[in-house]
This record gives sequence, structure tokens and C-alpha cells, in this order.
Amino acid sequence: MGSGAYVIDHWTKNSEVQLKANSQYGGSPKPALSGVLVKHVPESTNQQFALEKGDADIARNLGAQQIAALQGKQGVVTTTGNSLQLVYVGMNVTVKPLDNVNVREALRTAIDYDGIVKDLFKGGAKKVQDIVPAGLAGYNESTPFQADVNKAKSLLQQAGQTAITLELLVPTGPAPGGVAWADLAAKLQSDWKNIGVTVNIKQTTQADLLGTYRAQKGQLVMILWGPDFPDPDANVGPFTDYAAKSIAFRNGWDDKTIAAKGRDAALITDTAKRAAAYKDITDYVLHNGPYAVLYQPTEPFGLRSNVKGFAWSPMDWTDFAAISK
Repeated sequence: MGSGAYVIDHWTKNSEVQLKANSQYGGSPKPALSGVLVKHVPESTNQQFALEKGDADIARNLGAQQIAALQGKQGVVTTTGNSLQLVYVGMNVTVKPLDNVNVREALRTAIDYDGIVKDLFKGGAKKVQDIVPAGLAGYNESTPFQADVNKAKSLLQQAGQTAITLELLVPTGPAPGGVAWADLAAKLQSDWKNIGVTVNIKQTTQADLLGTYRAQKGQLVMILWGPDFPDPDANVGPFTDYAAKSIAFRNGWDDKTIAAKGRDAALITDTAKRAAAYKDITDYVLHNGPYAVLYQPTEPFGLRSNVKGFAWSPMDWTDFAAISK
């Protein structure tokens, strides 16, 4: 299986995938290694220990604590890579009271985004609240939300709500950037408790979570999204167009006006006009959409010092063929 520098030798669910060099590959660069073993190690501390012992050459999803512990260790180096992923909470508008725009705005307004970036990630993430990530055309630098308890309570009062209980679906393992999904969820749970919103956390595998989310059966869902191609339409389309049966659909948000604007923006060829169109769209989604974008991660990595040629693409991949040791 595969036509690139490597092909799949075998795959074991929740365990590993073994790649082997493709003897028929005619491209460049030729694979420097005869094989690559990618192992599923959900605990960041176990990744750290494997790297220190030399049992692993590259460790991904290390947290700030693990990166700090590796600093200065003989035989190990650390590095980072940019990412176009966004970690967000989707709010299912088919579930009351999430159908109320003021309730959704209250939930966004109660979140301590600075605490997430500075305390949980120790600065290893960007404060981004737009549906287009930093690094893509159409990125909106506006970050209007930051833990305003009084304002959030006022928004709930305007919606006729004083006490709300909701379920938050959360994946297992580490989130992009290295912090455990469970720790990120606990932070949100605490922030929302400050405004009288009780959130019950339900943690499950990402595969099971996506099944629930895609069936519109989640209430609050914490998950990530990365563009399939480096253009703002790769995010704006899924986040705004219910008919695309992607993110807007999963949250039951059918706003035909903003969906049409998103489709039109994708076809604008004038750079300035396209930027203005995306500014209009993202400003609207910031306050009316069913999303709370939490952060844009920076990917932390630990490497054995003899590993050469490793580079992380913001599109969320690395070229194994360029890596040697």
C-alpha cells in the first residue's frame, strides 16, 4: 500500500504502523532509512522516557513539562513546528439552550484563553479565536474574548438562563501541543462553573467521539480541525456551510446567508477583495457561530541528536524520506 518513498508493511490498531522503503519509488529524495516504525504511545511521559533511553528517535505531542525535562539531556534535542490546526469546542445548536446565540456567546466569554495559552501550554500555543488559523490568508487577528464573568452572566440572563447543565465530549490522550485533553477539559469546566454552567465531562476515543459528533448527537464537543489544503476555504467552507455535511452540520448550524458568503469568497480572485470578504465572514462567525476556538498549537518534538533532516510541515506531516540517522 502506497506509492511514495515508503509503503505500509503492517498496521496494528492502537499499537503501531510499520513502513518499509519502496523499492519501486522513482522520486526524490530516496528514502535514507530502510524502514520507519510509528508507535502509538498516548502518554507524553512514556514518550519522553523512550526518547531518553534511545528506544525512540522522535517523540511528538510532548508537553511543556516533558520538553523542559529534556532540555540539556545528553543525546537529545528539542524543536518545534508550526501548525495550522485549531482546537475548538463545537456547540450543538439543536440542543437547548445552545440554540440561543447569547448562551453561546456567554460560554465563549467565560473562557480564560490566556490561562490556556500561558499556564497550560506555557506559551507553546497561539491565542487564536478565528476559524481561519494564523499563517493562512484570511486569518482574522481579532481576539475579543477573555474570561469576563460578569459579562457572561449578563448574556445568560438576557437568554433567560441562570443554571445550565451540559455534557462535554473529550478525546483521550494528548491534545495538539502536548497538554492532555482531560486537563484542557477540566480548565473549561472550571471556567464555566464560574457563570453557573455545570459541565459533565465524558472522555472517549477520538474515533468514537467523531462518530457521535458526525451524527449531531454531541452537546459540547472538544476536537481539532486542520485544513486539507492551504487556503482559507479549507476552513471557512466546513465551518460555515451546513450543506457540506462537515463541521457546521455536526453542530446543527444552518445559516444559509453566511454559507453563501463563504462559497462566494472562495471564488474571489482579487486579493484585497478576498481578504475583506473573509474578514466579514470571520467577524460574523466569531459572535454568531457555534464555536469556541481555544488555541492554535505549536507542535513540540524531542529528537535523538543523531537524527538529521527532520522538518515539520504546518499542514501536519513530515517527509520521512528526508530523515536519516
